[in-house]
Amino acid sequence: MKQAFKRILSLALALLMVVVLLPAGLVTSAYALDDIQQTEDYTATVQAAASPSVQPQADVSADAAATFSVNNKSYTDLNAAINAAVNGADKTIVVAADGTLSGNYTIPAGVTLLVPFDDASTLYTTEPEAVESLANQTAYRTLTLNSGASITVNGAISVGGKLYASTSTHVCKPTGAYGQIKMSGGSQITVANGGALYAWGYITGSGNVRITSGATVYECFQVTDWRGGSATFKFATPADVKKVFPFSQYYVQNIEAPLTIEYGGAEKAYITAYGEKITIGFIGANSMFELAEGATFTKKYDPVTDRISFDINGNASLKGIKMTVIMTIDSANYVLPINNNVNINIHSGVTTISQDAALLPGVQVTIDEGAKLDIQKNANLYVYDADQWSKDYVWGSGNGISPVAYSPSGKGSRAVSDTAINVNGVLRAEGGVYTTAGGADIYSSQSTGNFVQTAAPGSEKNTYQCTQSGSGFFGTKITPVAIPITPAKLHNADGTYTETTASKAGDTYVYANGKWAVKGNEIAITFDPNGGTGTMAAMSVNPGVDNKLSANVFIRENYTFTGWNTTADGTGTAYADGATVNFNADTTLYAQWTQNPVITFDANGGDGLMPTQTVQPGAAAALTANAFTRADYDFAGWNTAADGTGTPYADGANITASENVTLYAQWTLHKYHVRWLNWDNSVLQEGDYTCKQWAEWDFSHEDPEKPDDEDYAYSFAGRWTPYDAAEGINGWGFYPHKDVDFTAVFNRTARLTVTFDANGGTGTMAPVKTLSGEEYILPECSFTREGYTFDGWLITGKIAAYPSEEPSDVEDVPAADLGLRRGMLFLYSDLTLKASWKVNTYTVTWKNDDGTVLKTEKVNYGAMPTYGGIPTKSADAQYTYCFAGWTPEVAPVMGDVTYSAVYTEQLRSYTVKWVNWDGTTLREDTVPYGTVPAYGAADPTRAADAKNTYTFSGWDKEITAVTGNVTYTAQFTAACRHAATTLRDVKDATCTEDGYTGDTYCSDCGEKLSDGAVIPAKGHTEVIDSAVEPTCTKTGLTEGKHCSVCNEVIVAQQVIPAAGHTEVIDPAVEPTCTKTGLTEGKHCSVCNEVIVAQQVIPAAGHTEEIRGWKDATLTEDGYTGDTYCSVCDKLLKTGTVIPKTGATVTWIVDGVTTTQVYARGTMPSYDGTPVKTETPYYTYAFTGWDKELTAVTGDVTYTAQFQAVGKNGLCIDGDDTYWLENGQIVKDKGLTQVKDAQGHNLYYYFDVDGKAVKNVLPAGGHDFWISADKTNGLLPEWGYYFDEYGVILHNEQFQNGIVTEDDAKYYYIDGIRVHMGMFQLDGSYYYAKSSGQLVTGKEYYCERMNDTGLKAGKYAFDADGKLILKKNGIVAENGSLYYYKDGLRTYAGLIEIDGSYYYVKTSGEVVHGRNYWISKTNGLMPERSYTFADDGRMLDPEIKDTKKDGIVPEDGSLYYYEDGLRTYAGLIEIDGSYYYVKTSGEVVHGRNYWITKTNGLMAERSYTFADDGRMVNPGK
Repeated sequence: MKQAFKRILSLALALLMVVVLLPAGLVTSAYALDDIQQTEDYTATVQAAASPSVQPQADVSADAAATFSVNNKSYTDLNAAINAAVNGADKTIVVAADGTLSGNYTIPAGVTLLVPFDDASTLYTTEPEAVESLANQTAYRTLTLNSGASITVNGAISVGGKLYASTSTHVCKPTGAYGQIKMSGGSQITVANGGALYAWGYITGSGNVRITSGATVYECFQVTDWRGGSATFKFATPADVKKVFPFSQYYVQNIEAPLTIEYGGAEKAYITAYGEKITIGFIGANSMFELAEGATFTKKYDPVTDRISFDINGNASLKGIKMTVIMTIDSANYVLPINNNVNINIHSGVTTISQDAALLPGVQVTIDEGAKLDIQKNANLYVYDADQWSKDYVWGSGNGISPVAYSPSGKGSRAVSDTAINVNGVLRAEGGVYTTAGGADIYSSQSTGNFVQTAAPGSEKNTYQCTQSGSGFFGTKITPVAIPITPAKLHNADGTYTETTASKAGDTYVYANGKWAVKGNEIAITFDPNGGTGTMAAMSVNPGVDNKLSANVFIRENYTFTGWNTTADGTGTAYADGATVNFNADTTLYAQWTQNPVITFDANGGDGLMPTQTVQPGAAAALTANAFTRADYDFAGWNTAADGTGTPYADGANITASENVTLYAQWTLHKYHVRWLNWDNSVLQEGDYTCKQWAEWDFSHEDPEKPDDEDYAYSFAGRWTPYDAAEGINGWGFYPHKDVDFTAVFNRTARLTVTFDANGGTGTMAPVKTLSGEEYILPECSFTREGYTFDGWLITGKIAAYPSEEPSDVEDVPAADLGLRRGMLFLYSDLTLKASWKVNTYTVTWKNDDGTVLKTEKVNYGAMPTYGGIPTKSADAQYTYCFAGWTPEVAPVMGDVTYSAVYTEQLRSYTVKWVNWDGTTLREDTVPYGTVPAYGAADPTRAADAKNTYTFSGWDKEITAVTGNVTYTAQFTAACRHAATTLRDVKDATCTEDGYTGDTYCSDCGEKLSDGAVIPAKGHTEVIDSAVEPTCTKTGLTEGKHCSVCNEVIVAQQVIPAAGHTEVIDPAVEPTCTKTGLTEGKHCSVCNEVIVAQQVIPAAGHTEEIRGWKDATLTEDGYTGDTYCSVCDKLLKTGTVIPKTGATVTWIVDGVTTTQVYARGTMPSYDGTPVKTETPYYTYAFTGWDKELTAVTGDVTYTAQFQAVGKNGLCIDGDDTYWLENGQIVKDKGLTQVKDAQGHNLYYYFDVDGKAVKNVLPAGGHDFWISADKTNGLLPEWGYYFDEYGVILHNEQFQNGIVTEDDAKYYYIDGIRVHMGMFQLDGSYYYAKSSGQLVTGKEYYCERMNDTGLKAGKYAFDADGKLILKKNGIVAENGSLYYYKDGLRTYAGLIEIDGSYYYVKTSGEVVHGRNYWISKTNGLMPERSYTFADDGRMLDPEIKDTKKDGIVPEDGSLYYYEDGLRTYAGLIEIDGSYYYVKTSGEVVHGRNYWITKTNGLMAERSYTFADDGRMVNPGK
């Protein structure tokens, strides 16, 4: 301790010297060294706060992609850099240039991604460098993560930077250049198990950083109001400063982006001061904030407001911090301050505070509904009002706040404000909750808050903060200041407070209607419908407090709600709906009603029913839409008078009534729409005609036309369909009684096709269309066939050579054989013309290669020509010749052709002889003519003699191309051998002179053969004569040189005098408690000789004192105290725990913890039976505890055990509904029947994902189709609607069977209108349309027959909707006659029944009581108009009369008969005369007439016919 005092005293004295030496103008007061440093920091803070604009960092990506470096090699792809690091020795990836990063990446274990802060790419992990000089903060390197980018960290990321190791005020803040990661929205950094994130620079932006279980993140722990060493030391004993913590302004802010810590993850905060390096657990196990399993903690810094938010999900605890700087600081012994800029948001679970803590002014705490903040026993929470705060409580501040030193995003400013606790869940106080005099702000924004006073309120009167004055060790003064407190004051909406001082243990304060009040004192406001229906919950309110009434939900048919009254008859006090009331006793309010006017609707000649309509008196209301109908009339609105003379109203118009009103329907005659349609349903003419008024036939356009198609030609028949007297339609006009379309009727003539067959030829000839019976002229042939000539057409089809000739069938008959006139024929079927061909012949010429003709012949096209021999060619001197074939290559004849003979050449060869100098033959070669020969062996040789050698020099003549046999002789050159040699002029080299190797001469001929070479002088070989250093007592020598060969001295050595001793003081060392000291001594710094020896001073020894003694109690352990040295403050011996006299039994039931204290040796018991909250899928049965209950011997925890029991049936989980079997979701179950509480059947549909189909409503325009395989036999296959609960829409009567509604019948199953088509019920068949309505009293075409075995078709149903089956024959019904077969109305055309003829139309109706044109004769009679009696019998049947044939006069006209029947024939020729027979079989006579069906005899035009029917002017 004394040594610490000495250090601080030395520091103070040094400061005093600095102050004395400073110029007077720079010194305004005697600051401590701590305070001078603080002033520099504070100035920088003020400058930052005074910035003109502070904006949050934008999610802006840099332009260029980031580059990376591994082992000084650059990469533009991070994955490539990762591979290099994994496979190389260098495991660090350095961000080498600012830029962006997109994509997803994983940093493997053992690899670190470094965002550097300096050129050296210095890497810090768990401990950054701390420096004692302050520098401006600038971003050295920035990596921007683009939106969607992610990095998963199995290794590490280090964001570089340094810390400022100050001893006061701003301790451990970042300084100088730093690395930075900017995170765009949607980007993610996930640190996985075993991974680490070292944030000594900054991570900013709106992306997310997530620390998973087993991962760790590191940041700086900045303290911005450190009081300096001398002042902080005054806080060593908590009692001396009333438990005020040494500092209150601290930040963990390097990661400004949202940072989420999962359970099992950890955040470490690093601080360095006075040479101490401390790592504090900030979040995680054994940290300031501890998380339970499943919990998460999210931290985010907002630079705009300079606030840090903590978002907690799940169970968590505030445990405090412990650190050693000068002394050990353990927040458990102090009141732990929560800094002014903190928002704590508790979203779920229980957050516990287990030590004394203070929420400083500005702290914002939100407890969400369902969450809890628990102040544990023996812990106190102090909640500050801004009025009870002073700038003097924060060392070095100007406004009571010392903000963060720097933010790269720009730092905003903030002021002191009230602490606020927004309790929407539960604030539970087993310990004490105190507010300062101003009351702070404990409220509930959602009126769901509970303040639970588990134990009696605390009795403390003051909490404390400290001020600091003076300087230096002796002058520093720490003064505790008392701040008055009371048990929590709860803030009401009107600004008043609810006191809790008088609370009893167990009191719960509930926030309702803007007030806090103790639960149980409420009064009730009850609502009476007073003749109305519905339910309204009573209001539970505090007496004497203003409360807003609940909005009325009662209804009363035909009445309007007008407000409330304290009496049923309205004679008491009246209140408006939603009024503010103030009652002191239970009160009943009665609904007040006014009767509504009734609107009655009169059909006024129309049909149908409409219910009355009740409206609000004096208020505009839309009239019910008209539902009346009147045959042949249109609805024209309403009127208050039946004759329309009163007040009119449009359909659906607004009406304002104060009394009952009757409205009469108004009607106008309907106009029906008539259209004249062409064959393609295009409208030729249309108009509207008033019902029941005769309309003349007024088609006024040109006759309609129908274009010919591929198979037929068409002509207007001069009539329209329908043409039905029974329908009020004849040739003069019609009675409109419904919309009708008249469609033009056309005659048609078949179109025949002529096709062409190339028959081996090429080319195309398009098919030709012509009319049956018309003349056709054979065309020119457009086909070609190589080697052939067209030779006429081969004809296949039914033809005649003349129009009067009987047609006959021919097949591949040549046209020339048919005797056609000018190639003209008449067609009566489709025709095929096949080309006929004749083969061509060509000339083949054979020639020799010199052009002489060898042979000429004629050959048919396609035949292979042959020469019949082998041509020859004479040999010459150079070549012989052999026949090789013809050119061109012989091929089948395709035209005139010439072939020329082709020969191959064979080159001749000659002998070349090679002879040596002595005439011996060396070799003989055979060489082709014209080839230059080459001697194909080694050069010839000649043996040397005694003096000469011989060298081959070539041949006796030039070697040329071979033209005949030839001989070549070898030639040689002689040379002296120089067999003997001598050296002349030889000389050796010395150190200074050159030498010579000598010249070489031939001893035989004296010829100089080669020159010698100069041998350079060798030079001196220098040797260093080493220098000798002088000592304190001996002389030395300088360095010298000499030659080691000739020993000549090159550089002489010089003598250096002796140096003498250099004395150094060996300082004295003070002894400590455990170490000896030394007296002052001296020694030579050069030779280390001791000049004055030091003497040992013995160690002083420890002075022991006991600290931290605590007696044991029933619930808390005691402590024997720790033994310290009072001089050096060293812990000499750690004390031991004195066990508490009782033991705590902890019961954990379904995650909820309760505790009880028992005397040791007693048996614990749980109060009641443990219950676990059931889930939508399971209930839980208690099976016992995790261990056997035994007598208490120490603290013990018992956890309740439960057996899950799976549920069956309907399951509602949130917004989804499922079907369960043993707790498991059944998927794709399909339609399922469930009984409600009243025993009614409800129907759900469970789809492939297991979820019930919901919210498929008629308003959406689409139903949900349930196929037969998914109905499970419960309902028919159909489309159904489902309500918001997943139940098929049904009525509340749950009818079954056939029900009559609004004069219509419907089929119901359990209240559901079933749209099912044909079905059988009680032995009868019914048909339900898509609307669900049953078909009744009419015929209907039925398509959906289901499994009834009936076929789709038109069926009749009686008035009860029952199918009328098995009608056959002609049946009178619905005012007409119909023809049935097996119960179905059937279209039959002309039929014969019992010798009488009837005509059945397409509708199945039998024509009766009218004339009618029949078209479907079934071969019984001609097509024409006939007369039918009222019973449908034909009155004038045209029976075959086989005696009649040809033109017969009858009924005052002429008719044409074939086979006993009047027949439509068109233009015919009889005995050379022409007649025209109309469609009725009548022969045109005594008039001009335009003929259309010419049968190919003449052109279509007008002709004149005599009285006997003969054409008068044929061919003109």
